[in-house]
Amino acid sequence: MNPDPSVCLIDFNYVQLKDKICINECSIYDFGRKVGQTFHITASKNIQYVIQHNKESQKQFTWTQKFFQNIPLDYGTVRFTGFIRYLEKNVIDTYDYVLVKGNAKQDMLNETFQKRINIFNLDHFSCPSFAKLRYLYNNVNQNNCIFHNSDCKYCTALKVNLINHWMVDNFQATFYHLRYKKDSEIAACELELPYL
Repeated sequence: MNPDPSVCLIDFNYVQLKDKICINECSIYDFGRKVGQTFHITASKNIQYVIQHNKESQKQFTWTQKFFQNIPLDYGTVRFTGFIRYLEKNVIDTYDYVLVKGNAKQDMLNETFQKRINIFNLDHFSCPSFAKLRYLYNNVNQNNCIFHNSDCKYCTALKVNLINHWMVDNFQATFYHLRYKKDSEIAACELELPYL
C-alpha cells in the first residue's frame, strides 16, 4: 500500500525586473501536517541598486509595492540566495507534489530548479481565481504572516489559506488529476531517455 503523497502549496509575490526577479514574500503550506509558514525575503544589494537607479524598474516596483504587498526592499529575515537554497532542499526535493497557482509562477520555479516534474499549476485543475476564492471563502483569514493584516488580499499567507480551503472541498477530484498528470509526465520523461 502506497503511503499518502506529500503535498505542499507555494505562493509568492514577486516583481520581474528585466532579467532579474525580486521575490519579497513566500508562503508554504504543508497539506499533510496542516501547517504553513511565511518568509519575507530581503532584496539583494544588486536588486536594490537596480530598482533605485533604473527608472523603469523603479516605476514597476513602486506600482507593485503600492497596489499589492507594500513590503519595503530591505524588509525580510532571509536573503534571496539562502531562501532559494532552502526552497530547493526543504520543498522541491522533499515533496511528491508542489502546487502553485499560475503559469508564470510554475515557469519561474521550473526554470529556477531545472524543470522538476513535481511542480503543478492548480489553474490546470480548475482552481478558481483569487477573486473567486475570496468570494467563496469570505470568512478565511491568514494567521502566519507578521507583516500584513489578517485580511490583506495580496498576502501570500491568505492566498495559500484560500487555496487550502478549496483543496479540502475538491480533494478527491484534484488528487485524482494530480496523480494521473504526474504518472503521465513520468512516463513521458522515461520515453525521452536514451536506450542503454
